[in-house]
Amino acid sequence: MGIRNFFERWFGKDKEYAPYTPEQEDKGNGKNENGAKMFCVDCKRQFLFEPGEQQFFKMKGLTPPKRCPNCRSKRKQFKRR
Repeated sequence: MGIRNFFERWFGKDKEYAPYTPEQEDKGNGKNENGAKMFCVDCKRQFLFEPGEQQFFKMKGLTPPKRCPNCRSKRKQFKRR
């Protein structure tokens, strides 16, 4: 599977891969001019996956984050110990 297909599926083309459900969103498909709204797998809070981050992740060939920025930083600090 190519990265383009992965991102299309991840951001709502196929509901099975979407990181949110339409009932949880307050408007539209979760994407707006400010980015995509996602839910953290650790704390279950909603966070914004900003367009700059999206471009960076896509450029590096990374999968979209599953954790909010706070949980990501906590996880990194825990791994460094």
